[in-house]
Amino acid sequence: FIKLGQILSVRADLVPPAYQQEFQKLQHEVPPFGFAEARSIVESELGATLEDLFDTFEPEPVAAASIAQVHRATLPTGERVAVKVQRPGIRRQLETDIRILYDLAGLVERYLPEQTDLVDPTAAVDEFARMVRQELDFEEEGRHMTRFNDLFREWPEVQAPTVYPALTAGRVLTMSFLDGIPLGNSAALDAAGHDRLKLAERVVEIGVREVFGFGFFHADPHPGNLLALDGEPKNRIGLLDFGIVGRMDDDLRDAIARLLVALTTGDDVAVTDVLIDLSPEDGPAVDRAALGRDVRGVLDRYRGKERHEIDLSALLGQMMELIRRYRLRVPPDLILMFKCLITGEGTGRVLAGDQLDVLSLTLPHAEKLVAERLNPLARAGRRLVEAQAQVDQLARLPADLRGLVRLLARGETRLTVEHVGLDRSFGRMERALNRLGLSVLLGCAAIAAAMLLREAGGGAAVEHVFVANRVLGLTLLAATLCVALWLIFRTLRRS
Repeated sequence: FIKLGQILSVRADLVPPAYQQEFQKLQHEVPPFGFAEARSIVESELGATLEDLFDTFEPEPVAAASIAQVHRATLPTGERVAVKVQRPGIRRQLETDIRILYDLAGLVERYLPEQTDLVDPTAAVDEFARMVRQELDFEEEGRHMTRFNDLFREWPEVQAPTVYPALTAGRVLTMSFLDGIPLGNSAALDAAGHDRLKLAERVVEIGVREVFGFGFFHADPHPGNLLALDGEPKNRIGLLDFGIVGRMDDDLRDAIARLLVALTTGDDVAVTDVLIDLSPEDGPAVDRAALGRDVRGVLDRYRGKERHEIDLSALLGQMMELIRRYRLRVPPDLILMFKCLITGEGTGRVLAGDQLDVLSLTLPHAEKLVAERLNPLARAGRRLVEAQAQVDQLARLPADLRGLVRLLARGETRLTVEHVGLDRSFGRMERALNRLGLSVLLGCAAIAAAMLLREAGGGAAVEHVFVANRVLGLTLLAATLCVALWLIFRTLRRS
């Protein structure tokens, strides 16, 4: 459940800021596991002894977290590498936690249906399970690093570690070792001759290019995951830990670009429209007028300010608060993107303070994307692609119809009917029947108590029997009265 807390720390649409701050404490390092276990995992995953695979392998890890720890090593060819080894038993433990979460989600949906407007509990567990399983797959993380380096190949001042596929498996990731200074260590950066303002601008630029240029971004660019690389030229940045990344299709990128432009120009109507458009049509109803008033109230605080005076992190944070308050079911990657930009700006502020002009670096990319999508030629090209897709579907229609006819002829068709809310109705009927059955039992108990008390009126020859009947009858009557009062109270409270 530590990993659940870590993920909730970046989901401002689900938990309030105070809870996020507490969950962020789970991001701190945890005690490492033993070298013998690390050796066993590396050798079983890579199919050779540690001595055959590496020239040196340091027993003490240089970093440890909830999922894995990292050891420094050198290859027989002399290259220095970092070897990320998955914590033993973590996959089994997380799968157990996921099953428990599915059970809890089912209980919430059954007994607290009014609490499911903000988020679909089962869908939320699905998303958590997807992210966790992705983070547990080190081969997938290696592919994320490779893709990042491919996307930024024309910007050599930014890089991720180079992955060694032959020395990488599901629970072991071998990558080049990046020497550098964490961006949170300002004193060391100054001593090494780095320009902190330039580093801050590059951090913001990385996030902006990822979001608006590529639709693929590092989900947690906090100072511990960013290094000012040693050597020349100065101010080069290395990114670590690609276990969780965000992805956005063209439509989501367009919506984010329009949202950012509308936020900075004070267009509350456009902001409201984008937020509602991002929510699914089958989600809970949204009071557009109330949402619009709250959006206007947020934007009024920034009217008349210059771009460099606008705090983008605070502005995005207030948008996330509105998303949570109005129970908008926005795509999870949108929240990850907000977190990416907010964390990137926060890292930049740590480096350069108020010298950093975030919006001047961010807005040109958003405005360019909006302009490109509004370009008539680009719009015509997209419509042509959509038309081609429709033609392809029409071409497949006769074959699909023939297949359907064959299924009908063989009697293999199956009709599935889903009654929305039927489970809830069954639940109410079940509770009503339970109360009815309990009422009948109470009536029988009351009659039995009355009969026992009546029998207690005989002569002195069998006085001990009469006393026993009187005690039993009074006890049964008192118990019946208590249960009846409880049942009446429950019924009146539900009514």
